[in-house]
Amino acid sequence: MNKQKSLFYKNFGFPVGAIIVLLVLVAGVWKIPQQQANSVSSITSKERAELENANRGTLLQAIGGLFFFVTAYFTWRNLQLAEDKQVTERFSKAVEQLGSDKLEVRMGGIFSLERIMKESERDYWTVIEILTSFIQSKSPSQILVNQSNALDNQSREFQLLAEDIQAALTVISRRNAKQDPEDRIVHLDSANLRSADLRDAHFKYVDLESSNLQDANFQGADLEDANLSSANLCQVKFKGANLKQTNFYKADLSEADFREAKNLTSKQVKAAQNWDKANYDENLRKQLNYE
Repeated sequence: MNKQKSLFYKNFGFPVGAIIVLLVLVAGVWKIPQQQANSVSSITSKERAELENANRGTLLQAIGGLFFFVTAYFTWRNLQLAEDKQVTERFSKAVEQLGSDKLEVRMGGIFSLERIMKESERDYWTVIEILTSFIQSKSPSQILVNQSNALDNQSREFQLLAEDIQAALTVISRRNAKQDPEDRIVHLDSANLRSADLRDAHFKYVDLESSNLQDANFQGADLEDANLSSANLCQVKFKGANLKQTNFYKADLSEADFREAKNLTSKQVKAAQNWDKANYDENLRKQLNYE
């Protein structure tokens, strides 16, 4: 019985409701101006009829305006639903593309997700989490126990970062970081990001703990409060990077280039490993008390 009622309301609820509202409006348009005119004394029948018609015209204009706004709202709402459906379909397709064995398809999926991230504030953080998960799963870190051995490039072929991993990193690094939720951070820890191009990256608060960043380029990047603890930072370039309160605890700084880096302190540096093998500006060298 309840199911039949539910089906009735679903199929006929809106039309019946619309008819009732229409009847009420028709009655109101007829009765309200009539009552308003009758409440005015000492006027002729002709003047009462004219007043009634004038009031009715005003009421009809008001109702017409109301219908306009109601129609506009439902039009906007239908458009929103259509756009949401389209975004959902694009989102699903882009995520599916990330699993392809073809590089060009994966690249297409990555940049499709970037477009969705820019267009849909609701999906912004979900896209970030999908891309970080993609990077971590496709390129896990393999930091050597003795990280300084990684400098021996003569015994090992130089490895460039995979194109799709670099593309995903680029999307994350150039995101509008102001949209990041206050209680969330970007997780790129334990990832192999060797030779990554991260120039001008928005990496404030980003977690890069235990990641392999050998030969990466952080020139001009914002790394304020970023976590680089236990990371392989051999030969990393930090020229012009903001390193305010960046965590370098137990990171390998062998041959890292900190010249022209901003807001770097001796305390941060000395928390790392092989800090004496890195390159610094003269002022910081003096603070570190070594030549």
